[in-house]
Amino acid sequence: MNNLKKNELTDYLRESIQWSGLSYEEIARRCGYASDRPIRAMAAGQIPVPIDQAAKISEALGCDADRFIVLVLRTVLPDDVIGRMGRAIQKYGPS
Repeated sequence: MNNLKKNELTDYLRESIQWSGLSYEEIARRCGYASDRPIRAMAAGQIPVPIDQAAKISEALGCDADRFIVLVLRTVLPDDVIGRMGRAIQKYGPS
């Protein structure tokens, strides 16, 4: 994982957690986690944010879901692939 991209994601995640005013426990509960450990580990950059959980996490935090999802994708996909995905979605629709 590119450290700059990882840092951008973890910075945004920590800022969003702080802005939400929610405890780690409440965020974890809203995301369906049994404990706050995964959320804490994601915010610390110790584990990746699962792509399939990005929308749920951004909803729990009340942050910009599109930005959060793109930041998550940028940690696992090259920028050119993300650019192509954006163009394909504009051209063909989201599904």
